[in-house]
Amino acid sequence: MTSAYEEIRRSGGHILAYTNPRIFSLRSIYWQRMGESLATRTASGDVHKESYSDGADFAVVCPAASAWRGLFADYAEMLAGQYSADLIYFDQVASAPPVQCFAGGHEHYDPGLWNTHYMGLLDEAANRVNAVSRDASFCIEGCGDLFIRRAPFQSYIGFMISGTRFNFPELFKYTFPEAVQADVVYYQEETPGSMYADFLPSAKRPTIRACLERGIMVGDFFGVMDQVLDDTEWWAEAQDLLRLRRLMAPWIARAKFRDSADVIEGGGLDVRTFQREGSPSHVVVVARGGADEEIPVRIRLHGRTASGAFALTEGGQVRLAMSQAADGVSISVRAGTLSVSIIQLDGDGAA
Repeated sequence: MTSAYEEIRRSGGHILAYTNPRIFSLRSIYWQRMGESLATRTASGDVHKESYSDGADFAVVCPAASAWRGLFADYAEMLAGQYSADLIYFDQVASAPPVQCFAGGHEHYDPGLWNTHYMGLLDEAANRVNAVSRDASFCIEGCGDLFIRRAPFQSYIGFMISGTRFNFPELFKYTFPEAVQADVVYYQEETPGSMYADFLPSAKRPTIRACLERGIMVGDFFGVMDQVLDDTEWWAEAQDLLRLRRLMAPWIARAKFRDSADVIEGGGLDVRTFQREGSPSHVVVVARGGADEEIPVRIRLHGRTASGAFALTEGGQVRLAMSQAADGVSISVRAGTLSVSIIQLDGDGAA
């Protein structure tokens, strides 16, 4: 594992180390010696079991069991300290259903304090990690505001749960801007031989491109779970979009996601903004849709004045004309594809 991590770092990558603190395989050689005593149990004493796609059976483990919490605190400390992992991924924490536990010998006084005990597990692991690394952090599967304090990175399958009526992930990011949501780059349904064909959804290229663009517009970070890159045309498109997300990174750092709340006029485009307070301060305008032409959008500045505007491109910053009025500022953005523009601010107006 050390040599693999070193190779990733030499290639300019970052390390996300995966583990699952929720389930224990019944096939494991450690089941009888360790897993059985840690498993959640029904009121009648039966082990809670779950089965997955390959038919393997797993026991759901109780997060209140001190030995289990200690094991994952040890593991997280090792990953951060010895292997310098950037992110430690705890699977299923905020995505799989809670389970009551009536087992004796676990440190719980009530069978239903599931989230409380997962916070205890994360607290213990985070305290150990913080002692050996100032840079490592935690990512969990699922989005839950309760866990942001210890796991600010939270993953979701946007293709499956991002609706137009509920507007997730925009609503979650707007309400909890301190969370950093994570998604994956999806593959086309025509791509053969995928490693994750039974797990990750696939669709036509316009659909998966729209999903990737939507995630970028709320500041998601992305992983590539599929190793099948034969569809070079789609992956070239995806890489172009991810390079734009990389250009956004320093501008949305410490900026608050405002969704469309400050968009006065979008010209028929899908427009989102981030606002960075402090000095210097700026507004990030992310837009998509429409024809391939310059379209004016007007953004509310809450009493501030704009000192300049430019578009982010791989070739550098491209200065934009702007028109300022009492209620905000207008700039022209390039529609037809995802675009990112920066409005630089002066003044001390309240956000």
